[in-house]
Amino acid sequence: MKKFAFAVVLCAAMVAALPVMAQDRGTASEFYYVKVPVEKIYPTGFGYVVTYRAQDYHVEYAVLPFDWFTVGGKAELVTTAGSTWPYLTVFYQNGEFSHVRLYARSDRGHKTWGNVYGNLDIDASLFDPEKDLRLHF
Repeated sequence: MKKFAFAVVLCAAMVAALPVMAQDRGTASEFYYVKVPVEKIYPTGFGYVVTYRAQDYHVEYAVLPFDWFTVGGKAELVTTAGSTWPYLTVFYQNGEFSHVRLYARSDRGHKTWGNVYGNLDIDASLFDPEKDLRLHF
């Protein structure tokens, strides 16, 4: 009976210690992300201009060149039909820009999709695919 009780206590101690042993506290992820709600998405001939609210509620913008939207590229457009409000998720790896995901409504008539009129002069250098994306807060 003592051996059985000892075996039960030993098993309980091992089961209780499993979560502690499973954690490897020495390796933190090299990725982190920043998620911001989108105010408006403006498609242009060069890419998307996405406006968003910074922490003090003023409007900032992010420029996403079309060259980034390739397989394995720096950007991905994820369209949804649900009621989720569009947002932008920017991923950083070791403190450097890695890639971005733009979650938008598939209905281009949704109020978060804007229009850029043809007679507006847009500086193409804003859409340089070699530039990294930095969000302003």
